Amino acid sequence: MKSRAAGISNEPIEKKMFALWTILLLSGFLSACWKPKEYKYLIDQETKDYCLFGESSYWIYQDSATLNVDSVVIDKPFTSGEILDIYPYNYHETDNTILLEKKDYYSIDESTYSNVKIFKYSKNGFEKLFYWAKHVGIIRVEVYENNAPISVRNLVRYNVKPYKQ
Repeated sequence: MKSRAAGISNEPIEKKMFALWTILLLSGFLSACWKPKEYKYLIDQETKDYCLFGESSYWIYQDSATLNVDSVVIDKPFTSGEILDIYPYNYHETDNTILLEKKDYYSIDESTYSNVKIFKYSKNGFEKLFYWAKHVGIIRVEVYENNAPISVRNLVRYNVKPYKQ
């Protein structure tokens, strides 16, 4: 006989534990069988030409004001399912990014790059201009806050290797 007052039950504790373990095992089994939907993102060849590079590729940048040096190295191959963050461009910022301009050639110091695209990211008075050269990657980043320049980083040396699928 069961007493419903204050949630008290006369059932043996073993029955309750058996029911609890059955529910837990069943939910674990069902969750193991469920797979999240996989999405396939196709990257067009033009995008690959600008920003998909092979393992051991590297880029070295220098800030024009402070002369600080920073580098980016691809230390492992990109695989499907990963979010690719390309310094200093954050993948999640795409909603506030526009293609500003295309240039046949763009020079930095003694280096000239061809097929350069300039992207502008802006949000809350903060702005970045990214200069991407085909088969090279990011060659220049300009950072502004409230239209005042904060920093300019230029590519000083790089070694890109082809991406192998």
